[in-house]
Amino acid sequence: MVPGKPHLNPVLKFGVAVVLIAAGLLYWGWEPVDGGSAADLPERNTRFGIFRDLLLIERPPASGGAFFLDRFETTRADWFYYESATGDGATAAGDRPDAAARDLPVTSISLAEARVFARWRFCRLPRHDELMYASTQGGASQYPWGDRWVETWANTHGLSLGRVAPVGSFESGRSASGPYDLIGNVAEWTESVELPKEAVEILDTSWMRTRPVLGVTTWLPDWSPLPTEWLSMGEGFLPPKQACASAYRVLEMPELPGVSKLSQTVGLVCWLPGWSPRPLEWFIMAEHSEQPRLAFGGDYRTTIGKSPGTRLSTFPRPKRLLAGRKSDTTGLRLAAGPVRLVSALLASGVNPSVSERRLLRRFLAEPKHRRVLRTAWQWLDAQGRIMPSDGGPMAEFLSVELGG
Repeated sequence: MVPGKPHLNPVLKFGVAVVLIAAGLLYWGWEPVDGGSAADLPERNTRFGIFRDLLLIERPPASGGAFFLDRFETTRADWFYYESATGDGATAAGDRPDAAARDLPVTSISLAEARVFARWRFCRLPRHDELMYASTQGGASQYPWGDRWVETWANTHGLSLGRVAPVGSFESGRSASGPYDLIGNVAEWTESVELPKEAVEILDTSWMRTRPVLGVTTWLPDWSPLPTEWLSMGEGFLPPKQACASAYRVLEMPELPGVSKLSQTVGLVCWLPGWSPRPLEWFIMAEHSEQPRLAFGGDYRTTIGKSPGTRLSTFPRPKRLLAGRKSDTTGLRLAAGPVRLVSALLASGVNPSVSERRLLRRFLAEPKHRRVLRTAWQWLDAQGRIMPSDGGPMAEFLSVELGG
């Protein structure tokens, strides 16, 4: 201390510093990352409420890459809010569900209706391989919780409940921090199909190159002028193991420019450039309501095992459902790849409210989320698919959060 110089008490100095920092943060419009209490954030059943419960499943790039999966099956309250907000969708949810029914899984939804709902919530339907990966901890276990079947850890026939249960009721029936009800309760729509054997046999793929990009494995001949997304998997309909070079129809377009629809079998459409000598099956994709989709995980009527406590060697077999069918034992769960999620937010044209921005910030602040989504943002930017000046408030928001 220099004699004769005024000085401040250390406690007073600390108080002044705190006040100055707080004033500066308020001046620059800072908001806390966690957005305060959960009560201040959008509810689960609102459009942005999905960001409360999207979990990152970190799958290796060679297996398809990371993806997000909803912690819960879609509830009747989720569906009712969607119908009320948009005026679209089916009437499966009926009138506003009472308190006892709001957390039950919604059922009797067609594939088309499930897709529209998923897009409204910035997501898509999962694929069978994604749900299987999440349900077996990447193949490390037989069931979400381990290798031993326990009747009371999932709502299947062995539990003898005989009806759907509120989502998230079976705490023991999941892996640590994993999604609930991946086995039992209701089966869940997927975009996967069960292709005939002759449609998926691959004799030789040495002529194709593999390009894993952010969870999308692209198979493309070196000499092909086609945009890579037309021959991509990981964000498309079919998993790599089912269709080695499956044509991916972007945004469900009725035609692909420059690609001919050469032939059609029951529920399967083949797309192939006229100059390619390759068999049609190598460019096959699922199409039309005649092609059944797979519903994953079984339901409350599914029998697993010969008797309670039996250790099994199999997983519940998926159900094959026509796309237009509505089943009282089939519901849905949402998923999203990192690129698709960022693209959906950009394309929404939504100006998020203050509480919605807080929820998004909290979601993006999770280090693993930020890592994969920032990489997705950088990839989209490199492709020229991000134009903050034209994308409105959402693009500006994401540019600050992910592009900085």
